[in-house]
Amino acid sequence: MNFSNSKSEIVKRYEDRNDGYFDVNEISEVVDYYLRRLRTKDAKKAIEIGLQLHPDDWELHYQKGRILLDLQEYDSAYAVTNEMFELCKSNNEITDIDAMADTILLKGETLVRMGNDKQAKFVFQELLQDKYGKLDDAYLDIADTYITLNDHETALQYLQEGLKYNQKNTSIISEISFCYKQLRQLDKAIEYCNKCLDISPYSSDSWYNLGELYFSKELYPEAIDAFDFTTAIDDTDVSAWEMKAYALYYNENYRKAAECHLKCAQLNGSNDASSLAFAAEAFEKAEDYDNGIRYYREVLKLQPENTDAICGIGLCLFELKKYEECIVHFKKAIELDSYLSDNWMYLGEAYAALDNVEESIFAYNQCLMRKDNQAAVWATLGNLHFETDNFELALHCYKKAIEYDPNLLYIDLFLSLTYYGLGKMVLAAEHLKTAIINNANSTDLFLEVYPDAHAFILTINTNS
Repeated sequence: MNFSNSKSEIVKRYEDRNDGYFDVNEISEVVDYYLRRLRTKDAKKAIEIGLQLHPDDWELHYQKGRILLDLQEYDSAYAVTNEMFELCKSNNEITDIDAMADTILLKGETLVRMGNDKQAKFVFQELLQDKYGKLDDAYLDIADTYITLNDHETALQYLQEGLKYNQKNTSIISEISFCYKQLRQLDKAIEYCNKCLDISPYSSDSWYNLGELYFSKELYPEAIDAFDFTTAIDDTDVSAWEMKAYALYYNENYRKAAECHLKCAQLNGSNDASSLAFAAEAFEKAEDYDNGIRYYREVLKLQPENTDAICGIGLCLFELKKYEECIVHFKKAIELDSYLSDNWMYLGEAYAALDNVEESIFAYNQCLMRKDNQAAVWATLGNLHFETDNFELALHCYKKAIEYDPNLLYIDLFLSLTYYGLGKMVLAAEHLKTAIINNANSTDLFLEVYPDAHAFILTINTNS
């Protein structure tokens, strides 16, 4: 069967209608072509033509039933399953046992989708006979139907029954783990994942699943160990390298995380900008700013207008205290996307580092125009106004900061300093008392700004 994305000669002939006859395999190829492109109605039409040519073909009936389920035409799908039963009964070859089993599964799924769960379970019971093969596999097949429908609790019931017939069926054990994961019972999911590994210790899929479960529980060292086993078994598993990188990153092993992302880039090929960007960010977090810049630049070779990479270079340059250079990059990022508040915030920080208060205030205002609810930015803007003796503006900013985060670090100290500057001593004293309760060094910080305020501090201590 042709699974390429290009239109095959058979599909072209079907669409041109130059030849009215197609064998079963050709019709199936046409149907698959449409289904891969989510053209379900076209696939249905092709099946109808196929059944006109081959009315007794079970495979085409099965495909029709599945398509009708996708189209939510449940009554029609149910009717097709009845036709499929008749086709199975009319052919007594032993190979039709599999066809009968698949027919039962399709009919049961149709009934579940129709909301007739009781009758569906009655139909599924027919499958639980020795003539259809191993009972553990039959239970697994039924469970898979419920998993497809996101009914993981019912699926678990069938899986647990199936496990009674074969305690070493790793497919069942793996599906049990999956169902518990979907039900957010992660400890149970881990338990069954480990059971899989007890039976099949070199299963890269099981190690990967275990890593994901530990990652979901934020147990990053355990997740890293699991992904280590996955990549040791299959060094080409990109997903495992990627998840290992994330686990290392959240475990603050930034350099190793970067190395794993670079491994992903190597496996994916030269155009993997995403992995290169993650590697650059991890190097940045590792304070290896030169490598951060290096790989952000590799991203820009592939995506010249990637604002995250441009901004990333700016942040690395900022940490290297190359403020003039980082401003160039922040401005370039803003030119490409002026609506992103973070870029304006970084620009404000860079100007502040150069003591260019006016430009810094402008940048922070632009940041807040785009995203108002940033308490820390309001406080920083307030500090800039305070430094230029614009106490009223500083007070406004600090009050806005409190709106969004009443527990912001040192906010009461900032208010106390500002009220003192405005000559409002009662309010200054009130907020300084609160500041001292929250941070014992608030008095020393206050005196750094107002070294002649010892009498004021003494008054507070006397009245406390």
